Amino acid sequence: MNGTVHRGLFLTSHVFLTSHLEEIKGYIKKYSAKALYITGHSMGGGIATLLTLLLLPLKAELDACTSRPNGLVLKAITFATPPTVSSELCEIFDRYPGISETYVNENDIISRLSYGNAMDLKALMNAAKEILKGDGNSNEKLRLLEKRHQEIKQSGLNPKVCFFFFF
Repeated sequence: MNGTVHRGLFLTSHVFLTSHLEEIKGYIKKYSAKALYITGHSMGGGIATLLTLLLLPLKAELDACTSRPNGLVLKAITFATPPTVSSELCEIFDRYPGISETYVNENDIISRLSYGNAMDLKALMNAAKEILKGDGNSNEKLRLLEKRHQEIKQSGLNPKVCFFFFF
């Protein structure tokens, strides 16, 4: 898998998985589980998302622990999750429909704010400062600002991470 992840959330997910994988497999066997739902809110949602990604390569091992003919259902259900993975890794979720559900309040800034977005906003604010100092009417300044905004978005200078809306 190639892409960018939130380092702290990844390390937490990795440590959890390496510490508890055998225990998880044991519970699946003991309770004849047919599904493994990984849930979390906010930071816990980011960890749940990454834990689900880390479990995908181990799916055959998990499937061997269940009596379900089609294997274990693996799914992340998260709430108010911060941006966690880059768009390259988001494509993995496209290959596994229904593996993730994320619920976000429409006005929740945390779910939309990543380091890349913050750096883009900083660049746009600096551009606005320079554009507003210059000569010209308001409409021309707005057009220049919009042009700069598009340039910043398309530059890819600051990598973005994203969250998921899969239902």
